[in-house]
Amino acid sequence: MITIDEYEFRIPSRYLTVIHNSDYSIFSEQEEEENFNKFMEDVDLLLEEGQHGVWSVPEDGEEPFFSWTNDVTRYGDDCYDLTFVVLAPEH
Repeated sequence: MITIDEYEFRIPSRYLTVIHNSDYSIFSEQEEEENFNKFMEDVDLLLEEGQHGVWSVPEDGEEPFFSWTNDVTRYGDDCYDLTFVVLAPEH
């Protein structure tokens, strides 16, 4: 049997291409890329040995919304609420 844990994150919309396609070309500043990498390192801490995580995808037609806060940067931005799903096989 597999257990499933879900974690909600508010992510700036421009980072979806990095999360889903590993396309780091969007970063124009090193500090921005470092902040994103730190966020992803924190997300990776949710995983234990033998676990895998997958990100949700916004629904077709879903538009980003402005939020004064998000889980990656300290600035307001157009965001999506995404779910990080952790799949853990039972031992």
